[in-house]
Amino acid sequence: MNSRPLVSCIIIFLNEEQFLEAAIQSILAQTYTDWELLLVDDGSTDLSASLARQYAQDHPNQIYYLEHPQHQNLGMSASRNLGLTHAQGDYIAFLDGDDVWTPEKLTRQIALLRAHPEASFIFGPLLAWYSWSTKTPIDHLYGVGPTGMHPYADQVVQPPQLLTLQLQNEEFIPSGALIAKDVIQQVGGFETTFRTSYEDAVLWVKLCLVATAFVSSECWYHYRIHPQSVSRTEDQQGLMLEKQKIFLKWVSDYLKSTDVRDFQVWQALHQAQRQCNQARAKKAAKQIGFEILPKFVYNFLKQNWHKFHSKLQ
Repeated sequence: MNSRPLVSCIIIFLNEEQFLEAAIQSILAQTYTDWELLLVDDGSTDLSASLARQYAQDHPNQIYYLEHPQHQNLGMSASRNLGLTHAQGDYIAFLDGDDVWTPEKLTRQIALLRAHPEASFIFGPLLAWYSWSTKTPIDHLYGVGPTGMHPYADQVVQPPQLLTLQLQNEEFIPSGALIAKDVIQQVGGFETTFRTSYEDAVLWVKLCLVATAFVSSECWYHYRIHPQSVSRTEDQQGLMLEKQKIFLKWVSDYLKSTDVRDFQVWQALHQAQRQCNQARAKKAAKQIGFEILPKFVYNFLKQNWHKFHSKLQ
């Protein structure tokens, strides 16, 4: 590992004029200074594009503005892949346009990777960040589980253990990671068919199958909770279960295509699929009025959802 490796920081954004400057400033505030910042515009129609261009102009040779041809909106995966195409660093770090890093993020992650050279990426818990607004609940850590600590905290983890954990509980999807660029290139980056939800989870599936990780107990990423975020919007629209179904089908196909035979991974996947189907059955039952049926009829239909779901759609 180089003593001062270059880190390519990638921020993708779509109409983030309210929060984008805070995200950029959190990178400018890093105590580790060997970085470049790629600002990837996914077709913004507000002032965020002008803001990004101004930062690129003010910080030449360190901050760069990128956009798709004809200023198209191609989705989160395509935008992150565009950033990866232009990245010159040894390591990659992603930051959403409405989130921020703590100042020591890159310094600590580089130091920990230097101490554990067998690891190709590192991550820690994120802070679900409400305190920027006085009208929302208190902050809480995400990714630590009920014990307040990640199951593999401060450990080097071999593949595919993290994937099994991720499939068992989506709270443990790696976040705020610093990743060796050659490993991302090895797995082919993001899947452009995933434009919003689960686009990051797809990359973690690929990485956790092949790459050794270091799981830190330190928190460096503040994940802003606000009504306009992608996850909040899709959850409010009732789309998350359908998105999860598509994601889990992709995981199954990917495991087959890469000839993964690990029993625990497949067991975790099948359990996740059953839970998703049960939740979809419950939702569908409410939509068509099954809640008024006798309890034994409702339970029968829920347990046999796989036989009836095509008719309910």
